[in-house]
Amino acid sequence: MERRPDSKLGLQGDAKINRQLSLTGQVVSRGAENGKMNLEWVYGSYKLSDKVTLQVGRKRLPLFFYSESQDVGLSFPWVRLPPQPYGWEVVNYNGANVLYNDKWADWTTKLNVFAGNETRKDNPYWRVYSGKNSVTDSRWSNLWGGELSISPRDWLDTRWSIFSRYAKPAG
Repeated sequence: MERRPDSKLGLQGDAKINRQLSLTGQVVSRGAENGKMNLEWVYGSYKLSDKVTLQVGRKRLPLFFYSESQDVGLSFPWVRLPPQPYGWEVVNYNGANVLYNDKWADWTTKLNVFAGNETRKDNPYWRVYSGKNSVTDSRWSNLWGGELSISPRDWLDTRWSIFSRYAKPAG
């Protein structure tokens, strides 16, 4: 497999429609893919209350505490995240989630529950392990999960998550 520079350029935007409704999107260009632009995610957010938000569209799976380091690479001291703990064949999903944010005394809490699916064609993650001429399509359906973050006074950040999916080869 030919090696190419792994530079990235991204643009993220957030358009506020009114007090309750907004649209968010992110486009990324990767040098390893000859600068091809990809719409990484785009979703709509609707504030049901001051504490509860419904989001629908294409989003990043909440598998990593610092998901932005997956695209940007700035949260950790290495140049590129190691694929063993951070490599997944699917990192986005099409679906919906409900986000609950609250503050109890000095404790900040966030609960996010999500569900959806994703199909990925010509997956480079599997090509590394299965060979460049192998079928590398993936289909994850019935994705669901949740994450709970609790942070007291900004000195500790705890996170618990659960994730499940049904996976089979696409095609």
